[in-house]
Amino acid sequence: MGVFVFLPLVLPLTAWPIARLAEHHLHPRTATRLLTGVAAVMAVCSTVCLGLVMVVGTAQLPGNPLPDGWSDPEVRAAVPFDEVAGKAAIPALCAVLVVCGRSLWRHGRVRRGAHRALAGLRETGVV
Repeated sequence: MGVFVFLPLVLPLTAWPIARLAEHHLHPRTATRLLTGVAAVMAVCSTVCLGLVMVVGTAQLPGNPLPDGWSDPEVRAAVPFDEVAGKAAIPALCAVLVVCGRSLWRHGRVRRGAHRALAGLRETGVV
């Protein structure tokens, strides 16, 4: 497997050319839906990859409650520089979780504010 384990972490960098092509060749509604779907899939894949790299890379640390199968040499051989990658994945995964939580909290706050602002208006198709 080698470095292909890290491919889902690098793959979101390809979203820039996809976004440029979608901007020029697709209707804005279609481009928005396509890019939202691509972003969601890439975010899930890279987060799962980061979590798996963290689990495999930290399986050798003392006091780890994982089963012994996670620390087999064949499993560690699939991840190059498994200890370094695993230790680096811990703060990266924590940062991803903090940013996602903060983003969800901010989205909820903006949504509640919009509902409060529109509460006094009469219901029309435009609102």
